[in-house]
Amino acid sequence: MTNYANANNSQLDISSALDVEIQKKISSRTTELFNNQQQQVFERTDRLFAKLLIFQWLVGIGISIWLSPYAWKGSTIAVHLHIWAAVFLGGILVSLPLYLVYSRPGQPITRHSIAMAQMLFSGLLIHLSGGRLETHFHVFGSLAFLTFYRNWRVLITATAVVGLDHLIRGVFWPQSVFGVIAATNLRWLEHVGWVFFEDFFLILACLRSVSDMQGMANQNAQLEAINANIERKVKERTAQLDKKSDELVKKNGELDKKNFELADTVDQLKQSKEAMEKANKELLKSNVELAESHRRADRIFSALAEALPGKILDDKYRLDSKIGSGGFGAVYKATQLALNRPIAVKVFRPTEDNASAENLERFLLEGISTCRVNHPNAVSVLDSGISSDGIAYLVMELLEGWSLSTELTEKGKLPIQRCVDIIIPVCDVLAEAHQNGIIHRDIKPDNIFLHQPKEGEIIKVVDFGIAKLVDKDEKSTPSNLTGTGNLIGTPTYMAPERLSNKPYDGRSDVYSLGILLYQMLAGCVPFDDEYSGIIGLVMMHLKESPPPLTDFDDQIPKQLEQIVMKTLIKNPEERISAVELGQALKEFAISYLDHDTPDGTSEKSLDTTSSNRFRKRISEYIV
Repeated sequence: MTNYANANNSQLDISSALDVEIQKKISSRTTELFNNQQQQVFERTDRLFAKLLIFQWLVGIGISIWLSPYAWKGSTIAVHLHIWAAVFLGGILVSLPLYLVYSRPGQPITRHSIAMAQMLFSGLLIHLSGGRLETHFHVFGSLAFLTFYRNWRVLITATAVVGLDHLIRGVFWPQSVFGVIAATNLRWLEHVGWVFFEDFFLILACLRSVSDMQGMANQNAQLEAINANIERKVKERTAQLDKKSDELVKKNGELDKKNFELADTVDQLKQSKEAMEKANKELLKSNVELAESHRRADRIFSALAEALPGKILDDKYRLDSKIGSGGFGAVYKATQLALNRPIAVKVFRPTEDNASAENLERFLLEGISTCRVNHPNAVSVLDSGISSDGIAYLVMELLEGWSLSTELTEKGKLPIQRCVDIIIPVCDVLAEAHQNGIIHRDIKPDNIFLHQPKEGEIIKVVDFGIAKLVDKDEKSTPSNLTGTGNLIGTPTYMAPERLSNKPYDGRSDVYSLGILLYQMLAGCVPFDDEYSGIIGLVMMHLKESPPPLTDFDDQIPKQLEQIVMKTLIKNPEERISAVELGQALKEFAISYLDHDTPDGTSEKSLDTTSSNRFRKRISEYIV
């Protein structure tokens, strides 16, 4: 038995080594195929631009002849200087790229030389037309053609040439590029800015195209490996069959030659048959085990996809009724059987959009993130795991009440006391989270719950499902778990540094909270995509300042407006932290309680009960 086990372990080690070797070959072949395909693209585009440059040269000469064929000096006529410029300058621009196309096709120096020549041709065309606006579009067309290389570095070279050309000629000869005798010193920046704007989208197209090429190369490499493996097995099987055939022919000859050995030959055949039957039984047993393994996996995913009321998880939690659902799962009102107490259970439900190990990891991360935020105003996670039948779940305290989103929908905007009463505990939760290396990343009205127990309202921050775990002294950077380049969160409440895919820390949550506080006070968010679309919304977050809160309500104190604006500073380094925001709101709340209203009465005299409750809560927060 020991020898048999050792033999099986040796076979597994050999199989694993072969798998690693095959993956290395596929990776190497993928790189080779991608490089070959990319080189073909470079060479093909080089040849295309060789023809295009010659065509542009001839067209440039034609345009110069058509626009101003002659120059007059008194009664003396001569060929206009523009024609000689088109002939000789164009010839100089064409000569080096053409030489490189046929001597060094597909090389970096060739395509960058072509990029410079193409942009200089644009500059020559603009010059020949006297700086007419229409000819500037030749620059944008040239950039589009350069994307045929599927290499974003070529666009950078071309843009640098355009910027340098506009800068130099704008200083010494502005009429040749802008069509005016005198131009502002920054006029060239306006032109280059539009070029950078187009570059942004062209570079994205280049990167996506290269990614597609790499995917195709990998698929082809895998197909080649599969074909090679099939051919190898066919050859091995053919050799085995040939060998057995030779043996049978030899045995038949021996049978014809020696009849007395017939019995021995039959016995040998029987032994061979028994060995084959034994091997077939072992193979059948392995197939049955493999099929059972697949069935178990199917049952797991089937269970993950259907979590129905009445189901009991791990003999501990009974799902009673569904109370909500989201992108990753559904929330059920449930009962903890051992204590017979109501709880909430969030169940991961895979769909076509999220059925991946990455999304399951993100779901389970919500429990880890929430547990690290030990605060009475954060929803409590009691348990988590994957049940015996494969259902991933989180057990949380059961909240009863409504979300801030519901209250805003019903009331539009909220009184100042109410706003501060809600936001201060949220600040405390975020401060605790940031201290423990947690960035919530989705602060919005839906994720602020107004819990209504018998002892009084408690503000709860919920849904740490897309929270980010980072070292508390470091900034977060994009990772695979946060979306492979995609933004995770709600753009209406997202900080500029996250929208521009830059490193961020807990102050991105403060920006989101500032948008929320602005909405509570004004009745609307400062930046809306209803008419501008998602691109317009992103640009407003990045560039525009929010309208003053007093435009919506002139009764909003200046001190409170200044606090809100400090949360909406574009530069995160200058933005206040969650701790600073909470402290500022507490100080404002204390002064606001005794603030006189325009009619001479104090604020607390307007509503004694709510004001006393407000003062009590502020005192508790300060303690």
